[in-house]
Amino acid sequence: GALNRFQGSARTFGTLGRHRYALHFVLSSNYAAHQPSARGFTYHPNVTIPSFEAQGFTWDLCVMAGNPDVHQDARAGSDNLSTGNMFNSPDGLAFNVAGLLWIQTDGNHPNADDFASQRNNQMLAGDPVTGETHRCLVGPNECEVTGLSWAADRRTMFVGIQHPGENGGSQWPDMTDVPRSAIIAVRREDGGIIG
Repeated sequence: GALNRFQGSARTFGTLGRHRYALHFVLSSNYAAHQPSARGFTYHPNVTIPSFEAQGFTWDLCVMAGNPDVHQDARAGSDNLSTGNMFNSPDGLAFNVAGLLWIQTDGNHPNADDFASQRNNQMLAGDPVTGETHRCLVGPNECEVTGLSWAADRRTMFVGIQHPGENGGSQWPDMTDVPRSAIIAVRREDGGIIG
């Protein structure tokens, strides 16, 4: 669909006065229509996560979703994507106190055509300054990775896994006949701070 539906969450930071602010947000495609929208945007299956600074509005493209395994054009995504960190349909954003941007996806499940090799939905961590982005969690089949929070000591991350097996391809989390949504607790093996 056209880039006429905005998803995700935004966060501003800074203080009042002479200080600059930054705003990070997601522009997400509208999969309901594969026609140009009334606003003149054309269909593009990928998503852009730009950021801009107030007082001049200079754009800084942190990462653009895509599939570099299938495409060699703009649909490959930004230059900082590879087989190890490619994604589609970012749907949730969160910042931790260290300033890392956590990206959660709710994308296409068939793993074919434009989405070949992209597999399950996932969560990535990115540095908005350098653009370096890493995959850190992959969800079960046919789920959405959504919702993110940290324990006060930053040693446990809580992540929502929504509607796993929505097309019959998973029995997560306990491998019974009925797949169920859940909140998972993620910890480092060494007990360290996450992010």
